Amino acid sequence: MASFPLSRITQRFYDAMLGVLPPQYIKGVAGFFLSEAATQNIHAQFIVHGGCTYGGYADLARDPARSGPLPTSLNSKAGPARAP
Repeated sequence: MASFPLSRITQRFYDAMLGVLPPQYIKGVAGFFLSEAATQNIHAQFIVHGGCTYGGYADLARDPARSGPLPTSLNSKAGPARAP
């Protein structure tokens, strides 16, 4: 399965997703994931990069470091999710 593209989202939506379910973090992968799958192993992923917020989906059944919407080279720039 191919990775899904990221979409720009508002900071308000990003902050709301932090409070929906406990965020899950995977070492070496940008941003956070919602702990409940959208379907099977597909989880919503949210990141902050370059001052903008993004959301997308990733197949966590595959190696998340390679199948997530963002390459791992952006991880250091995305950083952890910020508190509202």
